[in-house]
Amino acid sequence: MKSIIFSVVLLFSFCIFGNAEPIDIVSSLKSTGNLVALEKTDIEIKKESLFIKINGISADIEVNYTYFNKGKDEIIDLAFPIDYEVHDFDDRRDPLLIDIPRFSISVNGENTYPEHTIEKIYSCDDADGKSCRIKFENEYGLQGAFVKRWYVTKIQFSKNRETKVSVKYSVNAFAHHHIYSNSPIPRLENRKLRYDFSPAQYFGMGKADEIEIVIDAQKVDSIGGKIVKISPLVFKEKDKIYRYSGKNFDFRKNPSVSVEYDIKNSEMSDYFFQGHRWNNRSYVADVEASSSLPNHGAWNLFDKNPATAWCFKRSGKEEFVEFTLDDGYYKPVVFYISVMNGYLKNKVVYDANGKVAEFDITTVCDKPCACDTCKEMADKLKKDPSKNLKPKIPVWNERFKTDVFGETNTPIMEEGYINADGCKIKIIIKSTVKGEKSDDVCISEMFLM
Repeated sequence: MKSIIFSVVLLFSFCIFGNAEPIDIVSSLKSTGNLVALEKTDIEIKKESLFIKINGISADIEVNYTYFNKGKDEIIDLAFPIDYEVHDFDDRRDPLLIDIPRFSISVNGENTYPEHTIEKIYSCDDADGKSCRIKFENEYGLQGAFVKRWYVTKIQFSKNRETKVSVKYSVNAFAHHHIYSNSPIPRLENRKLRYDFSPAQYFGMGKADEIEIVIDAQKVDSIGGKIVKISPLVFKEKDKIYRYSGKNFDFRKNPSVSVEYDIKNSEMSDYFFQGHRWNNRSYVADVEASSSLPNHGAWNLFDKNPATAWCFKRSGKEEFVEFTLDDGYYKPVVFYISVMNGYLKNKVVYDANGKVAEFDITTVCDKPCACDTCKEMADKLKKDPSKNLKPKIPVWNERFKTDVFGETNTPIMEEGYINADGCKIKIIIKSTVKGEKSDDVCISEMFLM
């Protein structure tokens, strides 16, 4: 079988994790600042099996090696490298901060432990990491840096014997998200992973007799995400699981495999549900509705639970919900208002009840200084009929319950701001559509940012 050339990816925006390499622990990074790899031509890699399961932000990694030692008995310091990102506001001295949630290594089926770790921190000048500078270990307060950590384990390779090594760990995929002080809505990027095969080139002839790679992306699909790109383009996909197998795999010619995937909707949903900024009923002083069904009052719009809803009877008249922002010491300024349309408790309830077909927004202010701001925003929205005030009413999908930025979410204000001082914001229901079994119309959640 012809060997497949894997493209070399050197972007530090990737989470890099990779094969183990034999190192000279005496003259290595502890004293010189660089790992010194050893050539072990008598120890061959008969097979390597790599399994990557993407869980969303994080991924579970398992790699299994079968080595064969043609030479003498030997004990080797095996260094397994993982690169990960130091996120903003992380404190490297915090004992509760766990970068790699789990790391385990076994030899011939018996669990063992790394002797120690070797770690260096890099700071990068740009998102692609093209100019990364190594930093001293004690500079653990750096923001936006990258850490390279080697887990070093002593392993005995017996003469004319197979040695099986298994490594398992979890790691977060890299992404460079941004949020600015003049807007509460973060700008999210795709998540990226890369597995580095190149350290294994120091065993045998730099090849594996057999290679197996499996990338399980079923979770990405289940949370509404998608695989953007897998490099190289050699994987066969079935049911969101990508596979590749081959023989005589050359680690020098095939240095890496990379995965880029988009879960921005899911991450934005988490951002909203975690209560960032003003998505919290404590910032809403009062809520009134034109009418509500028993146990389905307007406060349900702010409880962060899509299984509850504000519901009213579909009677032909314009219904509304009006809320007053808290004008206490910390006065929220609203940049963004959105709603989750329909009753998202489950498919039966969603289909049975009606949905909103068109919104409008207006404001009432008690203070002149705030009134101008509110009126300006309301007038702007009314003059712009394309302001996403007619929500989609999609066929039920199970992820509607958690996907705030999915198809049921409708922004009704996306720019400018409304000040809290004395402002009441009224959401007017202009039209509705009937449910399959009920005249009730429901909205599950409302988000203020």
